[in-house]
Amino acid sequence: MPALIKVILSAYLLLACSLTPTLLFAQPSKEDVETENIKAPPRDIKDILKILEKTKQDQNQLEKTKAVLALPIPNSKDSEILNHFFYRVLN
Repeated sequence: MPALIKVILSAYLLLACSLTPTLLFAQPSKEDVETENIKAPPRDIKDILKILEKTKQDQNQLEKTKAVLALPIPNSKDSEILNHFFYRVLN
């Protein structure tokens, strides 16, 4: 009996190793990047203010969006009506 158990366990071990993804045994390649050594470029308040100036909200678009959000959600099962409403909210 113990010999049979050893054979079964050996077969199970071989099967388990063959099914294991190869990523577990993969070696790091030259293309891998060490993220610990990457340093962010220095930033100061001028850089941040430039980005904020570029990304200012368009007031007309903001007012249109607020007007659409103020509308009640349509009480309908029709997917076309609901799609139209939610599309307007997102855009």
